[in-house]
Amino acid sequence: MKFDQMMFRKFNEGKLPTSNQDNQQTESCVFIQKFARGILARKKIQAMRYTEMEFLGMKRKTVDDDPFQELKVNDYIRKGIQEGN
Repeated sequence: MKFDQMMFRKFNEGKLPTSNQDNQQTESCVFIQKFARGILARKKIQAMRYTEMEFLGMKRKTVDDDPFQELKVNDYIRKGIQEGN
């Protein structure tokens, strides 16, 4: 027997209290908070994994984070200015 069927049976038999407006609001708030916290936790873990992989050298840094890539871009710009002069 499924859990929902058991709950429905108990509710019909009068073993479960009826839910009033306050209980429904509380349960909905808990439901929303649970999923919001789960989403935020997954995002935080994903960021932590990414930084750890960069630290271990298993992922390359992005262009914005890589100082050597920035130096290459600056050298390319300077050489273009030198050729123009």
